[in-house]
Amino acid sequence: MSDDDDRARHLINVAAEAAQAGSLRDARGLLQRALATGPSVELKVRAWRTLADVTDDPAEKRECLENILLADPTDGLAQRDLAVLNGTLDPDDIIDPNRVSDGRDRGVAEPLAQDPSAALKEQMFTPATCPACGAGQLLYSPTAGALVCSHCGTRRPLTDRPMTERHAAAPARDFAVAMWTAKARRVPTAQPLLKCGQCGAGFVVKPGELSTRCFYCGSTATIQPSEGRDLLLPDAILPLNFTREEALRTVESVMDDETGSGLRERDVLGGYVPVWLLTFGGHIAWSGTARKQMGEMDRELETVRGTYTLSELVVPVFGTSRLHERTDIGPPQIDVNQAVPFNEEYLTGFPAESYDITLEQAAVAARPVAIDKTRAEVVASTTDEAVAVEISTNGLGIETFTLLLAPIWMTPMSGDRPPLVLNACTGQLYSRRQGLFDRLRRSLGIE
Repeated sequence: MSDDDDRARHLINVAAEAAQAGSLRDARGLLQRALATGPSVELKVRAWRTLADVTDDPAEKRECLENILLADPTDGLAQRDLAVLNGTLDPDDIIDPNRVSDGRDRGVAEPLAQDPSAALKEQMFTPATCPACGAGQLLYSPTAGALVCSHCGTRRPLTDRPMTERHAAAPARDFAVAMWTAKARRVPTAQPLLKCGQCGAGFVVKPGELSTRCFYCGSTATIQPSEGRDLLLPDAILPLNFTREEALRTVESVMDDETGSGLRERDVLGGYVPVWLLTFGGHIAWSGTARKQMGEMDRELETVRGTYTLSELVVPVFGTSRLHERTDIGPPQIDVNQAVPFNEEYLTGFPAESYDITLEQAAVAARPVAIDKTRAEVVASTTDEAVAVEISTNGLGIETFTLLLAPIWMTPMSGDRPPLVLNACTGQLYSRRQGLFDRLRRSLGIE
């Protein structure tokens, strides 16, 4: 530790004592002297934090918080307090992260004011009946990209959105703000949903629908009066673009006569699964060794260092654990540029599974992936032939997140037939049974 750091630490400690004694003017002066010594990042953050705590002037407090984030962009307390100053975070919503449960403790949730099913029915409108024939319901059609009558085929366009919303790929929310609220850290606990009585999967549907068919086991999911969830609502959706007939043909093409026998169109169920899109960024310090060309033949190893600015690295993480439990599906394979702002009418006839992996849990799962991708970007950015590159992850943080609904088709497990999942974005198939999975890979040309 340098002499300057020792002096800065002493000045900060004396300033804290002065502030506690009510001598705020003296405390400010001592902190300014501490900052003038050019201390380490840790001490610089501590000095600005103490200075922010001793001032009541919003402009001065903002300057202190912004200086903290200049020194350490990942400082959570500064992000929180700046969000409060900006009005994007309600102080009443702030929780103590160290006292939050593992995500399944419902004891801290506020009790529901009434029976969830009754509350839901009050908010719902009657499912759209076809205005042409009056006999059928308007259901979303992947082929038409519109609502189509199940009886006479009449089409109705989806509710129009403002132009700026229609062409926004995937709206994002501030990650730091969300992580200071309970919604990001708990499995949802105060919103009615449809729950499958057979396998326990939960679903969100278009308002007006009081039941749906579970695409995991084929059973009927209905409103559970005792079940409530405080959901973070979806921001964006990848509209279903495979029809049921296309999904059935794809499944049948890779199933043998025995496993595929008796498979009917109604056995192929469509819907949406939740995906967290976590956007990482930051200033990444790195070091490594590089081979330098010294002459025509000679090469020499030398240490190289630098800082890489990471921008908009998106890591997708499934928000459901059931897909991994039932199939060998890997990370989400999606094109986020095809996403559109969430519109509940896409859920007409196609339920969306509610998430059971919290935003906090998704962030933990995404970080190792982000580190690997960041290291690859750093290596690719170096002009020298760098080897053995090491990066500092202190500056790597999640800036925004999006809750996306991704489309799938699935055949529920039945007897000896394993569940099969069709990624309705890429056309890839996934199954738990290894022999069938090998045939799926061969059919897709994957060795």
